[in-house]
Amino acid sequence: MSYLELMSFQNGQNAVAKSIDQNRVEIKIKYIKIYVIEAEEAFDGVDPQSVSDTDQTGHTEFGNARNKKVIVPITTKVNTLRYKVTRTSKHVSAISCILLIINSPPPLILLPGKHQLVNPYLITLRREKDLLVTTTLKAYAIIEALDKWIEFSHFSFVYQRRAELSQPNIPAVLQLDNSSAHASEVIQAKLATHNVRVLSFQPHSTHIIQALDLVTFSSVKSELPPRKGRRLPSKQVDRVKQMYDAIDLHTSTTTNGQAFKKAGAEVVRERKEDIVKNNVIQIIGNQCDFMELDVEDDWSEYEKIQKDHGLKFCYINYDWINYYGFRHYSGKFE
Repeated sequence: MSYLELMSFQNGQNAVAKSIDQNRVEIKIKYIKIYVIEAEEAFDGVDPQSVSDTDQTGHTEFGNARNKKVIVPITTKVNTLRYKVTRTSKHVSAISCILLIINSPPPLILLPGKHQLVNPYLITLRREKDLLVTTTLKAYAIIEALDKWIEFSHFSFVYQRRAELSQPNIPAVLQLDNSSAHASEVIQAKLATHNVRVLSFQPHSTHIIQALDLVTFSSVKSELPPRKGRRLPSKQVDRVKQMYDAIDLHTSTTTNGQAFKKAGAEVVRERKEDIVKNNVIQIIGNQCDFMELDVEDDWSEYEKIQKDHGLKFCYINYDWINYYGFRHYSGKFE
């Protein structure tokens, strides 16, 4: 996952953003071939209804489209810059969704990435005291969140599927996708004890393996067969074979588009959209009220204030961060 890390320097009076995007361009194509081999082994003998992944249960449902701007003390570290996000849908409500047991695994809780806006010193900020940051459209997981999600959500989903298929001992597959970097040895061992096979990406490689996610594995995880034993449509099988052939033809250079053409797969080039730069000062002046809320104010009261005032920004102090931070006790996330 790509995000910008806030770094404090020397006396804490200045903060800049440090990019970790360089890791994303150092992924070797050979890792894709390794991933395909591991995928073939992981899916061998596994019913499609026993396959799930953290990407579909996390980023597409929870992480994306969460773009908030907040003002924090300039000395705030990125690992403490976490806040409660409320999500409501047909099955899931608020942050306790990882504890629900429903027909499909509830979303994995993901913390939005943070980065500093261009100008940290705006007329609405306290000079050398406040910093304006914005969450990215992408999100990232942490080891503690992944562990709790697997324990309280994924295992329930696996055993539910096994009961529906009347096969209590069949293996299941969990594709870690963008959470691969957070799968510790303890988590992998826990999955193994429940006969769950783990399929993971190389860290920071999802931009390379995205085609595999969209083409190869869509046959397994997009539309589940309504009855046990149903075969995949021949068209989907052909698309999977094209992907394998493309990787076999091309494992060393960066011109992978030619390899996909040789394999018979259509290559579509996307045009990059122009990034619209917003006038941050004008946005804040037109759409924001600033206030400090007591830590005793509960979340519902804050939501009411947001609705009444039409706020898109708010002022957060250290107590607010601590109170609404990502924390847990007694085995539950709050």
